[in-house]
Amino acid sequence: GAFVIYEAPDRTFSFAETDESGSYRLMFNSEQAGVTPGPKTVRVRTRGGFGDEESTTEGEQTKGAGPETIPPCYHAKSQLQVTVAEGSQHFEFDLRSDCSTTSPVP
Repeated sequence: GAFVIYEAPDRTFSFAETDESGSYRLMFNSEQAGVTPGPKTVRVRTRGGFGDEESTTEGEQTKGAGPETIPPCYHAKSQLQVTVAEGSQHFEFDLRSDCSTTSPVP
């Protein structure tokens, strides 16, 4: 149930919600799957909404959601970077509570 966002430098993005195994399929909108090619910042968060991440503070709660459990280094201050190429790709991320791993796992 985590949200995954692939954000381009121009702040356009594709998004997904993970299933029980952590798998996800990115969507342009509610009907069209995909993501544009190019460099992306990857953001992962557990609570709903795609609001202004800069204004989110530790312990702040969204209606009906608990506090964020994923460290800010993976969402508001994400250093996760990928370059999306044409065609189907698979990226896995090894998220750790100490933020020691910030690269995609092949």
